[in-house]
Amino acid sequence: MGTISSGVIWSANMVFPIPDGYDSADAAPLLCAGSTVFTVLTGPDVKSTDRIGIMGIGGLGHLAIKLAATMGHEVVVLSTSESKRQEALEYGATEFHVYDSEKPAPPGFRPLNHLLLCGNTGSKNFNNLIELLAVHGTIYPLTVSAENTPIDLGELTGLGASIRGSLTASRRTICELLRFASRHGIKPTVMTFPMTEDGVKQAIDTLKNGKMRYRGVLVR
Repeated sequence: MGTISSGVIWSANMVFPIPDGYDSADAAPLLCAGSTVFTVLTGPDVKSTDRIGIMGIGGLGHLAIKLAATMGHEVVVLSTSESKRQEALEYGATEFHVYDSEKPAPPGFRPLNHLLLCGNTGSKNFNNLIELLAVHGTIYPLTVSAENTPIDLGELTGLGASIRGSLTASRRTICELLRFASRHGIKPTVMTFPMTEDGVKQAIDTLKNGKMRYRGVLVR
């Protein structure tokens, strides 16, 4: 389907029904960014009482905060910028820490059961991130990097911790996410642009300038 096409025909088994009353502009970011974090948060090893760390407040991170908070998790946000504190708390975070993975854990930091890496994983010091985990804790790198990532297996083994990838969400999972978001009133933070040539250019310029908050959506 072309970017500014008016329609397309697909098998009903290959599309995702959007719940009545839920805006398509809000549904669109859930199909990729939302489903990426939802797959982790609904995994078999994640309990509602777990302490969930989210590193990076962007397209993935802001949705991870909203979803995890709604599920009842204790949500701990880690960011390199103090300017993100108020926003993180408004999205549902219970804690916020200014943190750089090149530094040790913040003083008095309580360990995490799970840590979702929602930004650039290639620049992260995984050995310091492992120190943020509780026993049997898990790190989920949710973005792809071509950089080599050295890891101290002694640190990993000593905690019984793991670093785990996340598969692309299934259709069933995405449909479940759409229903969950609709039922609980969870909406991505989006910027909309007209589905025209000028609108596409404006969206790309906004993205290149680092001004996108936090997903751009083309609408008619």
